[in-house]
Amino acid sequence: MKVGLGASDDDRGAGATPALRLRGHVHAYTLERSALKSVLALAPVVISLPAPDGSFQRFRLEESAIMVPGLGRKHPGIKTYSGRG
Repeated sequence: MKVGLGASDDDRGAGATPALRLRGHVHAYTLERSALKSVLALAPVVISLPAPDGSFQRFRLEESAIMVPGLGRKHPGIKTYSGRG
């Protein structure tokens, strides 16, 4: 399943001020957090993420609890994942 990614830098519109100016052709993406959260709820899952060269690479993500049990119970909304690509 591919995670939905938002608009590229070409879609920001005229007059947009870039936070960082880079030389050469650059692609910027916006992460749709709600889409990612929905996809991660189905973990383990395979997603595609952009690579520095403009291509997309696949990663297998699965939930990987790293908090001690007491802390995990205190903060059930915090999830951690491990990935392999």
